[in-house]
Amino acid sequence: MFNAKILLLEVLQNVPSNWVVRMQQKVWRAAMVFILLSAFAYAQNQGSWEKENSQLTSFYNDGQYAEGLKVAQLSLDEAKRVMGTDNVNTTVFLNQIGRLYWKLYRYKDAEDAFKQSVDVREKVLGAEAPALAESLNGLGEVYRDEGKLEEAELLFKRALAISEKALGSENPALAYSLDGLGETYEARGKLTEAEFVMKRALELRKKKSQDAPALLAYSLNNLGVIYLDKNELKSASSLLKQALKIQEQALGSDHPDLASTLTNLGTLSLEQGNSSQALHDLKRALSIKEDAFGSTSPALTPVLNSLGIADLRLGKMNEAFASFNRAVSILETTLNLNTPFSATALFNLATVERKQNNFKGAQQHLQQAVSIDERTYGKESSMVKRDLESLAFVYDKLGMHAEATDALKRSRN
Repeated sequence: MFNAKILLLEVLQNVPSNWVVRMQQKVWRAAMVFILLSAFAYAQNQGSWEKENSQLTSFYNDGQYAEGLKVAQLSLDEAKRVMGTDNVNTTVFLNQIGRLYWKLYRYKDAEDAFKQSVDVREKVLGAEAPALAESLNGLGEVYRDEGKLEEAELLFKRALAISEKALGSENPALAYSLDGLGETYEARGKLTEAEFVMKRALELRKKKSQDAPALLAYSLNNLGVIYLDKNELKSASSLLKQALKIQEQALGSDHPDLASTLTNLGTLSLEQGNSSQALHDLKRALSIKEDAFGSTSPALTPVLNSLGIADLRLGKMNEAFASFNRAVSILETTLNLNTPFSATALFNLATVERKQNNFKGAQQHLQQAVSIDERTYGKESSMVKRDLESLAFVYDKLGMHAEATDALKRSRN
């Protein structure tokens, strides 16, 4: 094999010694110049990257996710060019990109970015580095929304353990892992566990409420959803209204984060029998999300589902069908109906189709819902049993009595 180093030594052995010394001096001077120039370029870039990272944080906080993504990708490409792909500094931009993709419901792209960040940070910093927890939290959020609930739970628990060991049990930074873990528990129907960790997250966030009011509102909203799930409507109302007030003051009246709280308040009003207030909050939430993401983004689907339910309870079948059908169409086009909230949209659409005696349409959508919920929650979950009971009714109406009996049997196992 050709070896340039050996060849160079052999050449140097056959030239005058004083020439060798002069050449060595020149080589070392050139090397030092190269190192100094590289360090200068790195310092210049470092200042630029810090500025860009601050800019990206502003884009994220302001809800300008698409704009932020363009800047983040350019920053990442430049950081990789200067420092290489395995430099831990590049992971700052990988995490930014991951969170922006996640906010835009581009889960596959977000997953790829966070996985790269986890790999680099674990290799360079070690398996217990506090910075690794940030990347694990991001990947956990993506997995949760993709319906990979067990994997998400493990990631949040690992991130929490790393942060507790490095920072102590009372550091507000732990709230990121706690909120993520609580939302995963809620998705799995573990409401007692969800309430416990979300209360802990809220108490930690209160310690820095002046510095990060939007994060405090996030925790208030999360805990409010748990009380909504538990039908503790008075507690839910108090928390959700506090969250909305803080968000309006800290973020303005048209920030995308308000839409999630307004959607939850709309659902609360429905449970309280106040359909007119529910429609008001839900229409406002839909308008905010359409302005922020466009008319065909998956971000609209939670609001469309709740809006459809409000119309359904008011007996507005056509309006309810339009909302549910729009949600399903968006999810089918953008995410191939491969998320937990896709199953909810499919079930809701089938509910309207049943009332309209469109049993063939209901059959198709309920079968899809069963498949998604089984993959997400397991065959014995309450979600799957709900789907199967409705599907059994539809089969019976279609004269498919054997299939109806089988679906009903599966729902009771």
